[in-house]
Parts: sequence; structure tokens; C-alpha cells
Amino acid sequence: KQQILIQGRSEATLYHDPLGDTTTSLSADMQTSGAPGAALDALVSLRADLRRKAVPLLPGGSTNRATAGVLLTRLAEGGRLDRGPLAVGVRLQHSARARIGRRAPPAASQLAAMLGRGKPVPAG
Repeated sequence: KQQILIQGRSEATLYHDPLGDTTTSLSADMQTSGAPGAALDALVSLRADLRRKAVPLLPGGSTNRATAGVLLTRLAEGGRLDRGPLAVGVRLQHSARARIGRRAPPAASQLAAMLGRGKPVPAG
């Protein structure tokens, strides 16, 4: 069976300070597959995240990290970005490390909230 599969990813990170305590990451992902000669559907995802270490108002002291991000994903039908279902998501995440006892290794905890909205795909 003949099939074409193409995948690609690009990512850029911007450091807002010399120590890397605050960073912004932008990424784009693309996947497509199908038979040669046929119109290929493509899955395209765009993501932006803002990360901050040692957020003063959150628990965990200097080991905490907060992340806020947004994600857009579209199934481009026939390779056209103006057609197909679209999903939008937002993510808020807090991570912290703490020791339980003097000799215990650090234990990590994470709390994340995600909210998404997508357009349903018709059956058939």
C-alpha cells in the first residue's frame, strides 16, 4: 500500500532574562498523510507558552514554576487551512518541588487546568 507521510516541527524560545527565569516558547507542528495523487489532509498545531520560575505569590518558594499557554489546532481538509475543524485550548499549570524529611529526594507536585473548545466534526 502506497502512502505519503510528512511531519514537521519548529520551535523558538525567547529568554526574557539572563538566568532564564522567564521564557516564552512558540512552536508549530504539521502532519499530513494520504495516498499519492490524492488531496492530503493536514493537522496543523500552533502553541505559545509563557513559563516563569519562582513565582512570589505561589506556594513552593524558589522551586515553583508557573506556565500559561494557548494552543490552536486545525485539521486542514484537502491541505487548505481555511477548511476543517478548529480546536482552541488554554492551559494554566503550577509545579513545585518539596522534600518530605531531611534525606528524602525531592517530590514533585503539579496542578494544571485546561480549557478547550472545538468545532465538532460531522459524521460520515
